[in-house]
Amino acid sequence: MRPLLESEGYASAEEIPVPPQGDIFGKLWEVEDSSAKAPSPSNKTVKRFRDWCKDRRRNRRTEYDDGIHQYPVEHAYSYKSELQKSVRAKDVERHFVDEYPRFTTVLLTYTRPRSEDESIVEHADRFYPEYPIQKKRRDCIKATGYWEEFAGVSLLAPKDVAPNSCAEATHAHDNLVIPTFVSSECFDPLQEEGVDVSIRYHRSNKVEAPSSINRLDLERERGATTALAQEVSSNLPVLSAIEDFRDMVGMDASSNSARYMAKLDATHCPEYVERWCAHMSCGKDGKPDSNGIRRWRPLGRFTEIADSMKERREY
Repeated sequence: MRPLLESEGYASAEEIPVPPQGDIFGKLWEVEDSSAKAPSPSNKTVKRFRDWCKDRRRNRRTEYDDGIHQYPVEHAYSYKSELQKSVRAKDVERHFVDEYPRFTTVLLTYTRPRSEDESIVEHADRFYPEYPIQKKRRDCIKATGYWEEFAGVSLLAPKDVAPNSCAEATHAHDNLVIPTFVSSECFDPLQEEGVDVSIRYHRSNKVEAPSSINRLDLERERGATTALAQEVSSNLPVLSAIEDFRDMVGMDASSNSARYMAKLDATHCPEYVERWCAHMSCGKDGKPDSNGIRRWRPLGRFTEIADSMKERREY
C-alpha cells in the first residue's frame, strides 16, 4: 500500500498504520481493484452493483502512450457526485445568510422499523408517502407564510447497525431553510406522526463556519453555513465514509488528495454503505441501469438557488 500512496503523493508520514483485519475501513485500502472482490454467492445485488461501478470507472479511463489515466468517477454513488450535493446544500444556506437578516433551519428526522419480511429496498421506498407525511410537511411550511421562499432537501441514508456488517435499515431527513423565525409549534402536526423536529434560529451576522469541518479556510472564503449543511453532508454515505478514510490516513486538502478521492465510489466504502447503495441503485427490479430508489429530493427553491450560486461563483 505504501508504494500506492507514495505514487499519489500522500505518504509523507514515516509510518502509516493499517487497520486490523475485520475493521470496517480495512477494505477502503483496496482502491483500484476493490470492485473485483469475490462477492457472496447469495448477494447478486451487490455483485451487479460492483460490476456497474467498474464499468463506470472504465468509461472514465483513457489510454495514453505513457499509461492509463483515470479521470474522476461521475455517477450517483461516486465521491464526486456526493461532494457536489454537499456543496449545493452549503451554497443554498449561503444564499439565505446573504439575503436575509434572520432565518430558521429545520431538521426533520424520520425513522421506522424494518419488518422481518421487508427488503432493504421495500423499507426505503416507504419513506415520504404522499399522505400523511408529505401533505402535512407542505401544510406546515405554508403555515409559516414563506412557501414561495423556502428551500430544502429530503434525503435517505443508511443506518449504521454496527457491529453488524451491513445496514439493515434506512432513515430519512428533511433539511429546510425558512427566511424568518419560525415557531416550533408550526411543525407539531409532523411530531404527531412520530417525526423528530429540531429547529434552530439564526441571525445572518452571527453565522460562523463550525471549527470541526474539513477545509475550514475554503469554507470561510466561500461563506459560513450553519450546522444544518453539515448534517446534509454527514448523511451522504459515500462522502462521509471516504472523508473518514482520508482523515484516518492523514490526507491533506491538496489537489493530489482531491484527485485521488475523486476516483472513488461506494465500492471503496465500508460494507454497510456499499450494500445499502447497491440496493438503492438496483431498486425494485435489481438492475442498476434502471431507476433505483430516489434518495435525494430538492424542495422549494433549492435547485434554483444552488444553480444561481454556482453560476455566480464561476463567473
